Amino acid sequence: MRISGGQLVVQRGDQRVFDLAVGAARGFRAGEGASEPVTPETRFQVCSASKAVLAHAIARLEERGQIDIHAPVRRYLAEFVAPDVTVLDVLTHRSGITLPELSRHPDLWGDWRNVVQALQHEAPAFSRGTLAYQPLAYGWILCEILQRITGDTLEAFSAREYGSDLAWRYCGLAAHTYWLGPHRTRSRRSDVHYGSRVGRILRFDTEGSFRTARALHARAHARL
Repeated sequence: MRISGGQLVVQRGDQRVFDLAVGAARGFRAGEGASEPVTPETRFQVCSASKAVLAHAIARLEERGQIDIHAPVRRYLAEFVAPDVTVLDVLTHRSGITLPELSRHPDLWGDWRNVVQALQHEAPAFSRGTLAYQPLAYGWILCEILQRITGDTLEAFSAREYGSDLAWRYCGLAAHTYWLGPHRTRSRRSDVHYGSRVGRILRFDTEGSFRTARALHARAHARL
């Protein structure tokens, strides 16, 4: 029986006790060409996986006294559209800032100036305090705060703090994402080529990261 693909890695202490790769990475549905199996090296788009890394980076700034998460975002981003929203509101998805207009135009994401402009001008979608998940705005807001405070790009900060193996850009093949909901433009992307749109997913935490299960596990294990 053919199944859509996946990976699973389980480790106890320093011993890897389970390492599984099954199913089809591409070609699961009719008209998609030849079927290609998932291997341990197949990358998957893991949505929102990089949010934890960015939150950890903000926590490091807090430990060093470089940021007060209870302060308004405007302390670090003076032109931010919402005067009362705090950094903690963003971290807990209670800012009300979801940036639906920019989110609908992925062709604009590759130019960071468009992101900054949206942070300045796009009105809140919900009132502050409303629990409203920020799938893209979370990374856009926190990344710009981090860059304003440190003077570094996210990539430079990440390389210094976490090492160069934590890449924020990827150009190559990834498994199709198979799901049962309505079709989206990005839902079954297999060839990831950014060019002028470098950073659309990884660099600024908009959708997640392209990783194998082994790589995700190694990142989590290193933080522990």
